[in-house]
Amino acid sequence: MRAIIFKTLWVHLESQPLSKKDRASLARNPSVLL
Repeated sequence: MRAIIFKTLWVHLESQPLSKKDRASLARNPSVLL
């Protein structure tokens, strides 16, 4: 489960580069991608 979330997060970060602040918020709350 965790691996799937991490992979999804990584794909999102690569497909649309985010600022450090956005990346930090996504890392804390990956559910925003779902």
